[in-house]
Amino acid sequence: MNVGAPETTPVLRVAGRTWAARILVWPLCVAVVVVHFVMAHDDFPTAARLYAGLLACVAVLCVAYAPIRVVPALAIGMSYFYAALGAPVFARGTTFSVFGPIRLPPSALQDATLAALLFACVVVASATISDRATRRVAWGIARRLEGGETYGLEHTVVARTLAFFALGVKLALVMNVNFGSLKQPANLFSAPVIVTTLLFWDAEQTKRTSARYLFWITVGVQWVLGMMSGMMGNALAPPVMAAALLWARRGHLPAGLLAAGACAFLIFNPAKVTYRKITWFTPETTSLERFTNWGDALWITYFDRENDGLEDVGTSFENSLGSAAMRLNTLGQVAQMFDWVPERVPHAGPDRWLTVPKLLMPRALWPDKPIQEEFFNKNYTFQFRLQTPQAAASGTTSITLPSVGDGYWRLGWPGVAIEAAFLGLIIGWAQAVGRGGVSRIASRTSLLLAASLMQLHTDLHTFGLLNGALQQLVVALVVAWVAKWMADLLAAPSLAPAQGQV
Repeated sequence: MNVGAPETTPVLRVAGRTWAARILVWPLCVAVVVVHFVMAHDDFPTAARLYAGLLACVAVLCVAYAPIRVVPALAIGMSYFYAALGAPVFARGTTFSVFGPIRLPPSALQDATLAALLFACVVVASATISDRATRRVAWGIARRLEGGETYGLEHTVVARTLAFFALGVKLALVMNVNFGSLKQPANLFSAPVIVTTLLFWDAEQTKRTSARYLFWITVGVQWVLGMMSGMMGNALAPPVMAAALLWARRGHLPAGLLAAGACAFLIFNPAKVTYRKITWFTPETTSLERFTNWGDALWITYFDRENDGLEDVGTSFENSLGSAAMRLNTLGQVAQMFDWVPERVPHAGPDRWLTVPKLLMPRALWPDKPIQEEFFNKNYTFQFRLQTPQAAASGTTSITLPSVGDGYWRLGWPGVAIEAAFLGLIIGWAQAVGRGGVSRIASRTSLLLAASLMQLHTDLHTFGLLNGALQQLVVALVVAWVAKWMADLLAAPSLAPAQGQV
C-alpha cells in the first residue's frame, strides 16, 4: 500500500508574522546589550560586557532570521556558543586548575570575549557563503538519492526495523556490552540522528497518528537511555534533534519541547556526579537499577540526609543554576589561554591541525596512530595545568579543548578566524543539504546528512571533532542507502501479463 509520492514543499515566502518578529528583534538586541552592561559581574571590564552583549545579539539574530523549513544548524550552533562564551559574564571571572581556582585578569577576560565575538561573526559570514554556494550541489545530491520516489509500506517497515535495531544497540552500549573493535561503528549507528530522523520522516510521509506517537515515544526512550548512561549530552541530544527536524518541516520551534529540555537539564545536571558515583563504580548494575539510581542521586543532591530535613528550595534551585552555568562555561578556559599564551605557554603552531586528515587512517594500517582524546584534549589539559598525568590516568573526566582558545593557541588571532571559517563552512553545508532536502524535493537522506553535520559543538575545537562528524556522515549515508535498497527489495514489482495470455 502506497501513501503517495514524497511531499514536495516549495521554497516558502516569509510570513508577515515572521517579518514582524524579525523587525522587533532589533530593539530586543539593544535591550540585551543594556542588560549585559548593567548586570554582568564586576570582574568583567566594560569592553568585555559590550562584546558579550553583541555576541548575544548575534545569537538572537541567527534564531530570528533562521531560514524557514531548513535544519537550523547556524541558529542552534550560535545559541549554544553564546551560552558557553557569552552568558558566563554574569558569573565570576574565574577558572580552575591543579592549583585550585584561578582569578582571571580583566585583560584576559576582555580578549576572550572579543575573540568569541570575532569567532561568531566569522562563523556566520562563512556559513552564509557556504550555504548559498553549495545549494545546487545539495539539491543534486538529494535528487540522486531519493527524489521522486513513492513512499510506501515497505519504506515504513524498513525505517522502523532499522530504528528499533539501532535502539537495541544503544541499550547494549549503555549496559556496557563489549562490542570489541565494533564499538565505534555501534556508537555511530545508534546515534539519535539515525533513529530520530528515520521515524520522523516516516511520520511526516505517512501522516499516521500512530507513526507520530511512535516518533515521540522513541525520543522519550532515547532520553531515558541517555540518562542511564550518565551523560547529559546523550540525554539532551534526542530532544534537540527532534526540535531541529520539527523546525525543518513546520517552520517553527517547539517551545514546549525546548522548555521541558531546559527544565530537565536544570534539575538533573547537579545530580549527575552523584549518579555516576552510584552507577559507574558498581559492577553488574541492572537496567532497572540504573534507572532508579537517578532517584537516589536526586535525593542526595536536593535533600539533607544528615539532618533529615529539606534544604531551602531557593538554595537548591540556586545551586542547580550555578551547576548548570559551570557546566556550560567555556569562557573561563578561553580567558586562561589568552592569559597564558604566549608568555607561559608558547604558540603551538598548526601541526596538530594538519595531522587531522591522517587520523582518518584505520589503526590496522597505522598501529601507532595517536588517540585523538590524548592528541588534543589531554595535551591541552597538561599544558595549561588543568589536570596532571596521574589524575588523567586514574580515570578523571576529560576536559575538551575550546574552539576559540584552540585557534589562539595555535596561530594567535589569525588562528581564531581560521578555525571559525572552517566551522562556518561545515555549518553552511549542513544548512544547504537540509535546504535541498526539505524546501525543494523532500529527502530523508538530506535530513540525515544535515543532522549529522550539525552535531559539531561550536564551543569545542573544530579540527579535533571533525573526524567524528565525518564518520557520522558516512554512517548516515550508508543507512540511507541500506534503507533504500531494502525498501526496493520489499516493494512488490508490477508484473505485466505475459504475451499470449488472456
